Amino acid sequence: MSRARCVRPVVLSLCLASLALSSCKRPAKPPTPADLCPAGDWTVSLDIGTPLPVRFVLDVSHRAKAATVRHGGERLGIEKVTWDDETRRLTLAMPHYDSVLDLTADAACESLTGHFTKQKRTQKERLAASAVRTDGALYDAAARPAPLTLSYAMDFAQSGPAVGRFIVDKRGVATGTILTPTGDYRYLAGALAADGTLTVSAFDFSHVFLFTAAGAPEARLAGTFASGASFREAFTATYDPAASLDDDGFVPVGDNAAAVIEGPFVDLDGQPVEARTLQTGPRVVELFGTWCPNCNDAVRDLTALHAAYKDRGLQVTGLAFELTGDQARDLEQVRRYRARHHVGYPLYLAGVADKDGAAARLRFMDKVRAWPTTIFIDRAGQVAAVHTGYAGPATGPDWEAQTKKFKAVIEERLLKTP
Repeated sequence: MSRARCVRPVVLSLCLASLALSSCKRPAKPPTPADLCPAGDWTVSLDIGTPLPVRFVLDVSHRAKAATVRHGGERLGIEKVTWDDETRRLTLAMPHYDSVLDLTADAACESLTGHFTKQKRTQKERLAASAVRTDGALYDAAARPAPLTLSYAMDFAQSGPAVGRFIVDKRGVATGTILTPTGDYRYLAGALAADGTLTVSAFDFSHVFLFTAAGAPEARLAGTFASGASFREAFTATYDPAASLDDDGFVPVGDNAAAVIEGPFVDLDGQPVEARTLQTGPRVVELFGTWCPNCNDAVRDLTALHAAYKDRGLQVTGLAFELTGDQARDLEQVRRYRARHHVGYPLYLAGVADKDGAAARLRFMDKVRAWPTTIFIDRAGQVAAVHTGYAGPATGPDWEAQTKKFKAVIEERLLKTP
């Protein structure tokens, strides 16, 4: 008993000493942005030679373990992200597009500078890039008392009719897309300014788009579409809540047109493939390019259709038309595409991305109008339907209607037995 009584004061003294020491410690200093660099949200600007740059939001995780492009309704995860502490260099790569965003942070990690590089047909396009800590705003926006829905019948000087659909929230932030007869411009985001100027952009590591238009948003706008550093096209947009396209993407095909698709093709090991193996049905053949964002939307849906109908005999084949003509490089791009999208059906390299050259391989078509082009072949080896372009998920109801039509063609014309 006496031993226990002697121990208690000692323990109490130690506890009091510990408390005294802990109370004297200074609180931990919160980390600064420089300590956490390059983590956080950034507004990235790409200089394409227009008065305003193409802008998007980049979200970088702690220690750059992951990064995401946030643009309109899209959340695009970056495939390969690296950060070097010594050089303060952040590299974000999308290998299946053969594109890289390369940025270097300043000492305080308040800004980033560098370049965006993308492989084109014969050379790489290089755009100056910069980034600052973001508040989420891309362009000048004017607050509104209520959200505004805008629908336009559009006319592009070179490419013709289109439909634009946008929602402007109370902050003046605009999101939406533009749908053409050959597909959509995917996820657009920007702002409606106090003077009525509508500015929206798109960036997905392939597309670098900027649309600027001035006028009366609920009457008529006129502006310019800029793609990358060189392409420019004028357009008008007339307010029309009922605006729509007459063209659903399906093109006329003659009766009893045999599905004659001429080679040569090679598989992803570089081995030749007999063209006649593609002429039997029921089969869906897609002409695509790994460089094409609309094709990257379409392959997700085509993969789902293949999974839904393969047990009923549907075959799916993809024919890739790539940028450079360098077979080793182009095959590697198609392998990356297959891995990224978990494609479970055969993909073959068919040649370079030349629409006239692709059309020459298809005896039943006068021309290839857009990438992707989807060919539906029935059990008798006849072409049941051809669909050109692709309305992706950014178009909402148009995308859903397109998917229903694809299923109807498959069920009623490809899989239906006589």
